[in-house]
Amino acid sequence: WLLAILCAEVLIVYAFGLPIELNFGAWALQDPGGNLAIHSLLHQGLRPTIDFGYPYGLIPLLAGDIWFQIFGLSPQACLAAYLVCSLALAWAMARFAVNLKLGPAGMLLIIAAMPLMFEALFLNLTHAMEAALLANALAEQAAGKRARALALTTAACLTKPSMGYFYGLIILAWMAADLIRIAPRPRRIRLAVRMLSPAVATGITLSAILAAVFGPLVWLRTLLPSEGKKAYRILDFGFFARGDFFWKRPSFHLHYYVHSVVGFWIVATLWLLVAGIVAIRILAKSSRASRRIALRGIAGSTIGVDHSAEIVLTCALMQVIAVLVLWGTAGSWFKYFYLLVMGLAASTLWSSAAELGAYAMVVLAIYGSGHFIKDSRDLWRHEAPDKQLAGLWLSSNEDQEWTRALALARQYARDGHSTQILARVSGASVLFPEFKAPDTLYLDYGVVRPQELWRKLNELATARLVIAPHHANAPDPEYQAALEGCHYLWRGPFLDVCQRDVDASGAVVGVGSVAPPDVDMAQMRSAGPRHNNRPELP
Repeated sequence: WLLAILCAEVLIVYAFGLPIELNFGAWALQDPGGNLAIHSLLHQGLRPTIDFGYPYGLIPLLAGDIWFQIFGLSPQACLAAYLVCSLALAWAMARFAVNLKLGPAGMLLIIAAMPLMFEALFLNLTHAMEAALLANALAEQAAGKRARALALTTAACLTKPSMGYFYGLIILAWMAADLIRIAPRPRRIRLAVRMLSPAVATGITLSAILAAVFGPLVWLRTLLPSEGKKAYRILDFGFFARGDFFWKRPSFHLHYYVHSVVGFWIVATLWLLVAGIVAIRILAKSSRASRRIALRGIAGSTIGVDHSAEIVLTCALMQVIAVLVLWGTAGSWFKYFYLLVMGLAASTLWSSAAELGAYAMVVLAIYGSGHFIKDSRDLWRHEAPDKQLAGLWLSSNEDQEWTRALALARQYARDGHSTQILARVSGASVLFPEFKAPDTLYLDYGVVRPQELWRKLNELATARLVIAPHHANAPDPEYQAALEGCHYLWRGPFLDVCQRDVDASGAVVGVGSVAPPDVDMAQMRSAGPRHNNRPELP
């Protein structure tokens, strides 16, 4: 019954949030559109981390390619993949509650917080798959099946090389502690092999498949989070850096904290940190008998206060890592929100006071959904899907501007002239045949490769028509020179459209060329992150 409720919540949130989940700007210009662009790049024979920057693992690329081969490369197909991952996350939350034998307070907390896990659109399939894998790994740990949890965590590392590595180290620490305290010395090696064999088999099998499909060098480059770490440093990401907009506002407004997820997140994080300290005390006092693992296959353990303390401490450690190490922008709260809820739910087993606190958190979670409900309701009233714009949702004014721009691009394409879109992600180049197929993925400093940026700049330098959506976060100083010879055709509320003239023979005049970048992209940080992509043209 709990699984049925959670799955129903997922379906309701996805249905009610369609204007957000299928927002035109997200799929055409921002990170969700990268799901489409990257598979277009792969089918052109371009390689991640070599021909274009890519900071994630390879499992989402392989799984996504299979999925899109079946259902087609479209935002709707990708959203369906998100839905499958979300239902897998609901399955994990239900199993977690049952395995840990949560009471009414813990289960109600999970039910109330479930909509908050899906009110924001996943940036890409990588985040959705990582959430499904790590949440199910925690459900296995809640059942005492750490070997299975470690195997799922291994798959998560090959999906996104970040939290999975930290969680894997935590699981290994729990395994090592129990082997040292409980297992007889002669049996430790044999038991350790039995514990680690599922994870080792999972890692070897998946790595062999990925290396065969994408090549050993690409597999090796996506194995560690070096690309993501470099991008975080260059883009000044972090909880106390560019990501502080989530929790810190210039002026205090109680409404912002209560009627959004922010208030719940702050209170829940502080609660989980305190609970993690209490968990350390509980585990330190627990007797050898109560910490005993059933060595029969290393499959189960006694579910009790000390076991819930293990889960709480694990979630608290992962939350600290999520905030201090893996936090990027203000939207980073969404990536590991399920860890926060699972840790809080586990702590309700300790006392009646914890249960009462959970009921208070239920109220805060319900209030926290107010922002999503209001935004979705307003979008249903003021936006509509347009079949000519890939069935995506946008306002009538924005629809008119894009329709006008695409009609012009279609006219120029018939005359043999190219049109380029100036955005940090090239989702629109996949959605609309008026544009050339994308040859770049992310144009963010620290992620984009020098040769990748060069390809984009040369496309801009030779295009007849350039469409520059507002706030698309394209790099500023580089493309300014590439647009030499362009002049504005019109500047609207949503788009700037500029073009180069043609001579009597129909050839484009003012076409330039861009020299290959000879500087390390890491040095671009001195220019700072750019948000204004409106060039100063004639």
